[in-house]
Amino acid sequence: FTGTLISVADLTALNSTWQTKQPVVRGRELYDSMLFSYCDRVNFHYYQLAGGIPDVVAHLSRRTGTRLMSNEVGIKEKYAASPDDAARQMVQKYARALALGVAPVIWFTPGGKSDNNGGALVDAQGNIVPETVNAFEAVARFLGKPYQNAADISTNTLARFKFQYGDGASEVNVMWPLADSVNTISIELGYEAFDYQNQKRPGRN
Repeated sequence: FTGTLISVADLTALNSTWQTKQPVVRGRELYDSMLFSYCDRVNFHYYQLAGGIPDVVAHLSRRTGTRLMSNEVGIKEKYAASPDDAARQMVQKYARALALGVAPVIWFTPGGKSDNNGGALVDAQGNIVPETVNAFEAVARFLGKPYQNAADISTNTLARFKFQYGDGASEVNVMWPLADSVNTISIELGYEAFDYQNQKRPGRN
């Protein structure tokens, strides 16, 4: 579940190693047990690309029959080209996970494996990383409260997740272009636009 395609040959090669084969056997035993019938939520960790989240959530939901949460979501360093790229991915991961009913979703920052710190809020010297902190503040500001309804209304060129709060009068749309496309979005009267850095974009109110 990396969010990227893998060939059958590569998958076969991976499955022939002890490192992948043994956990798969143990995972199957866990799925076949009665454990999940005693759980309120099943927790999972996710550090791969944002595009893989729907598949992971669908698989875990189907196999466990239980609501999901994640106390560790972050980005592997090999998937984050820069702090700015990590900030964009953070918003995308939260939008995808929350829209699928995963809650709570807790962001990971340094303290664990070094290769999982691509989206860290502070660097190795303890300094704030502005790009990821700003993105985290944007997520907390716009997606940090329970929603009434959520929907994935994406198109082939635009990822779009709509969250409705309260009686439906309050609405947040999280959007980003897909496949290097260029999209023009009309902002309706009464709405405001903010970017992934929590900065208000020019436009009418």
